[in-house]
Amino acid sequence: RCIVLELMSLRKTLSGAHEILTLVPRIDYLILNAGIMAPPELLLSEDSIEAQFATNHLGHFLLTRELLPLLNKDSRIVAVSSVAHWFTKPMLDLQSLNDASNYKPFIWYGWTKLCNLLFVNEFARKYGIIAHAVHPGGVQGKLLRFAALPTPLVQIWESLFYWKADTAALTVIRPLVDDAFSNAKSPLYLVPIARVRRPSIDAMNSTLAAELWTFSDALLAEHNI
Repeated sequence: RCIVLELMSLRKTLSGAHEILTLVPRIDYLILNAGIMAPPELLLSEDSIEAQFATNHLGHFLLTRELLPLLNKDSRIVAVSSVAHWFTKPMLDLQSLNDASNYKPFIWYGWTKLCNLLFVNEFARKYGIIAHAVHPGGVQGKLLRFAALPTPLVQIWESLFYWKADTAALTVIRPLVDDAFSNAKSPLYLVPIARVRRPSIDAMNSTLAAELWTFSDALLAEHNI
């Protein structure tokens, strides 16, 4: 069964999460996958939050928080991050996130992908539930929807340099089904195809992870969620 989850809307994400709560008794595997990449101009969600941060991080943060009653120590979570997390800077205030005058699409995208790594680290620390992050590689699909190129050229580029979805999925699925990952002492980061690699220094910064968690909680509280 499919459930509509519009991650650019906090209210709709909350509604979708609550629908899931009524349908299933538990969650064994949770993949935080949805995302957008590099709109050429700064976009805002319906909650007046920069669109990439709202979709790629905050919506997933809220969804996971609401689904906590269905998770247990045997559950496994994978957040889909990106190699782009290496090329960014932390932005832990709404003024910086929503600053259209300084907006750089891929810097902002990279920050949301760094957020994915920071989130799994802090989540695992707080709840003792297995969580990992992955970079599945460039994947054929709609991630390049904002590219300033004709669609046929985008499709040719993807066919030459991007993974097919079923191949990219191997990196996402491995930490869910390979028992070796259930014994990991801390979250791991995987790259294509399904290999463990060391993430950036910022991604392993426990202080930054805690600050992101606090910032995310505060944003939700501001919207009475």
